[in-house]
Amino acid sequence: MGLDRDGARDFAYYADDWIWPGTRTDLMKSTLLFFDGLALSLPQSIADRLIDSSPVLAQPLAERGLLINLEPDTHLQADTAYLLARGLHEVLGRFPPAGQLSVQRARATIGSFHWGGVRAHLESNVLSRMMLARGYAELDAEPHSEGEPLFRVDPAVRLLILNAYCQALRTDLQQQSDITLQLVAQTWDHSRREWYHSMQFLQWAAARVTPGTGFAAAEIMATDLHTLGVNVSAAPLDEILGFRAEYRSELRAYTAGLRTFLENTAGLSDQQHESEKRARIERLNEEAAALKSTTRRAFGRMGIATGLGIAGAVWTGTHGDLMGALLAGAAAAAAVTRPAQPVTAYTYILHAGHAFS
Repeated sequence: MGLDRDGARDFAYYADDWIWPGTRTDLMKSTLLFFDGLALSLPQSIADRLIDSSPVLAQPLAERGLLINLEPDTHLQADTAYLLARGLHEVLGRFPPAGQLSVQRARATIGSFHWGGVRAHLESNVLSRMMLARGYAELDAEPHSEGEPLFRVDPAVRLLILNAYCQALRTDLQQQSDITLQLVAQTWDHSRREWYHSMQFLQWAAARVTPGTGFAAAEIMATDLHTLGVNVSAAPLDEILGFRAEYRSELRAYTAGLRTFLENTAGLSDQQHESEKRARIERLNEEAAALKSTTRRAFGRMGIATGLGIAGAVWTGTHGDLMGALLAGAAAAAAVTRPAQPVTAYTYILHAGHAFS
């Protein structure tokens, strides 16, 4: 069961860079508790280089088939690439020239494949020339192996482009494949998202963009994990994947509950959304406390069962079988009266809290 669509495969996608930085490795690793894998979207030569430079997570995931690369020139449709380049040209035209931006900050590399590339060659070139003329970008010393130019870009402009690109890609994939990108960000600050919307970077595709920004699911999952103190940093990948396989039915219940939560909060204001998040945290803490209480009672019954079983064994050894059989029966009764735990929307995350805290 996909979060957005039944039967879809969900892949975590780091929206703020070409690949997650080392400081976000544990965050991306934790998404494997919920999603089918991780995704990049780069020319294959760049993707291969970045995977080779990430032996902790990217390499082992690629070897297991759990890291996919969605090449821009293949997966971004031509009309989407055209709209992307045109829209970014319009939006960036409203930015002040780079010399009037706040403080000159360190620039990072980006490629024209993230604003149209060969799929919208003409519009992409127009945008590139505009960014160079306005000082947002400068040509990098070396093009990548496919020959397209690379640019060093102001970080605010780069962030805008990367997030516009992943929204466009997410929409195309939703419409033409069984893959859904669940977007992960450095932070999930509402003011930052409001900044994106105030710049109207999605306006170029208003008729094509699916509801929601794609960030909400990973945001709530991260909050759930933080609430229960889940830490997968020391857990081997096989253990995380094995946990997910073992609790498959509980994961389906969690996914269904999360989908309902996202649907119910989609149209809320930031203040209302934060209120619903606080209520969810309270419910999660209540269920965690209830589970602890039930577990303590269950261990108490198991202690009684163990004591009765030992008593039965001693009695049988010294007095014969009849009383020993009665005591053994009482032990069995004490053991089997442990109540079954109902599966709720939080059962999966509670098990994760127990396994990885």
